[in-house]
Amino acid sequence: MLFKTAKSGPNHTYGGSSAVITPHPIHSLFIGLVLLTVTCCSSKISPSHAPTRIEFGHGGGFAGIEYRYTLLPDGRLFESKSENVFLKRIDLRIAKQLFNNIESISTSMLAINEPGNTYSYLLYVDGENKARYVWNSDNRSTLRTNLQINHNVLIALISPPSKNRN
Repeated sequence: MLFKTAKSGPNHTYGGSSAVITPHPIHSLFIGLVLLTVTCCSSKISPSHAPTRIEFGHGGGFAGIEYRYTLLPDGRLFESKSENVFLKRIDLRIAKQLFNNIESISTSMLAINEPGNTYSYLLYVDGENKARYVWNSDNRSTLRTNLQINHNVLIALISPPSKNRN
């Protein structure tokens, strides 16, 4: 039975009707779960629109494939393919340190756009401020070394831990 009728008291009679139609409790639960699922799943995480983020990756070579990732200040890490895929949440202290490091680099140097056959890149976004760095791994200047160190840390966060082969 989809609905059940409940007798209403003498004070609850409207228009001469003496019964109130109420949904069955199981149906109410089912409808509630459907609504909850729809509202939770309809709001996708969009790290590419976050006001503060670090985008990083590498690419080039014969196939010209680019691997892209995004780190948010709360430690959420995403892989960017046709859509953003949540990878994991990193320790908040590590995320804050990376954001501090890269913010410091972004205020101390101009953007770099010197890709080689293969390249690495890092984009720091903080509100309206953006700093993009693209470099060839053969270039080893001091500031670019700082970029490379932080980039290596970010890449290590997405890599699975290596197994000890002792």
